[in-house]
Amino acid sequence: VVDSALPQVPETFTGKHLIVLATHLAHNEALLRDIATRIPEGEPHVVVTDIGSCKRRITQLGAEVLPQQFIAGHPMAGREKTGLEHASPLLFYGRKFLLTPHATFTNTPLLEQLRLFLEALGMVPTVMDVDFHDEAMAYMSHLPQLYAVVLTNLLAKHQPGKILPLQGGGIDDQFRLAASSADMWAPIYATNADNMRPVLNEMIATLENMRDNLEDESVIRQWFDTANTIHQAYEQFKSDQANATSRISRKLL
Repeated sequence: VVDSALPQVPETFTGKHLIVLATHLAHNEALLRDIATRIPEGEPHVVVTDIGSCKRRITQLGAEVLPQQFIAGHPMAGREKTGLEHASPLLFYGRKFLLTPHATFTNTPLLEQLRLFLEALGMVPTVMDVDFHDEAMAYMSHLPQLYAVVLTNLLAKHQPGKILPLQGGGIDDQFRLAASSADMWAPIYATNADNMRPVLNEMIATLENMRDNLEDESVIRQWFDTANTIHQAYEQFKSDQANATSRISRKLL
């Protein structure tokens, strides 16, 4: 799994290094501050990234402590179960890796090295604005996870022993997400709360509208027409991403 394991962070990083901060959000910030003191000033060959789901705070921190070495990142891949026994060799294959370099980052060679490394893993690196990232994740990642928790907490109040055996395929993804760790997700919600609150308010308003129109077939059809359109766009995006990954694979071969 690893060539060598060190109980402590090395005293210094010289030469070529890729450092990936792969702990929870608050720990990553503390590690970044620590590692920044161990990289010699002006060292051109050390790049640091992370894998956190919220990017604004750590991107700003990187601009302060490692302005030309830190490139914040977020792989759009993961599993609800932790531990080596749940590892998958194809976890990252075909998935996007979102990169949010801060506004003053200009070290293009390091960004290119990181991009090539990610492509070597079979990922699709994508550079984007950090504010947009956190807003988009509130809709595309953080809300679905919270919805799964809300749903399972609701079921827990209504004789789950009788309801759960009646499961259908439509609820599988919700239960998969419900197995996720609060240790990971609690800091995410705290960090991205300013984006999550309006998203949740919007969802509450949408649910209230749905509750009030359950007997109006024309309104229900509008809901499903919109859902079908978004689903078609989503499938097209997935197809485009698969093609991009295929091009990367052919380049590597």
